[in-house]
Amino acid sequence: MKRRFRASGAMTPRQRRLVRMAWGLWGASVLVFFIWIGGPGPTPKASLATAVTRSDNPGLHLWNSGVDWHQRPVFQLQDSGPALTRVNLYSWANHPLTVLYVGPVPPSDLSACAPLGDPPYTLPSGDSLWFVADADIGNPITVTWQDGSQTLYTTLTPTESPAVSPTAQGA
Repeated sequence: MKRRFRASGAMTPRQRRLVRMAWGLWGASVLVFFIWIGGPGPTPKASLATAVTRSDNPGLHLWNSGVDWHQRPVFQLQDSGPALTRVNLYSWANHPLTVLYVGPVPPSDLSACAPLGDPPYTLPSGDSLWFVADADIGNPITVTWQDGSQTLYTTLTPTESPAVSPTAQGA
């Protein structure tokens, strides 16, 4: 019987079958582990409800400014508390609201203002944010902001008159 020359490390067909069978058994045992014993579970989706904390911030006041912008009412959100960073505004239907201006007093012709760029915004203490909403704002709006590493939110419904007189703001 003549022996064939094999390079060192070469496997016989029988050895290759044994290696394939070992890998198959290992793969099956891993699959069984993840199914029966409980491997990594599904990752929960991040949502606004789990990512933020409710804050009843008494320093925020909301009212109708009495100005229309393209036949839609303009509302004023005033911050009489600490400055707010990374501010976003949402309608009750969870749509972002169009912000026109941020400052201590509105421009002389607020109805001619172009919308500001993409949020988030910074709202310094004592300043106001003017934004456009749907005519039916009987529903509250949601305001979110960053406080350190925590994201906070509050819901506000417009009041009939300003909590702080707009003329007192500029004084």
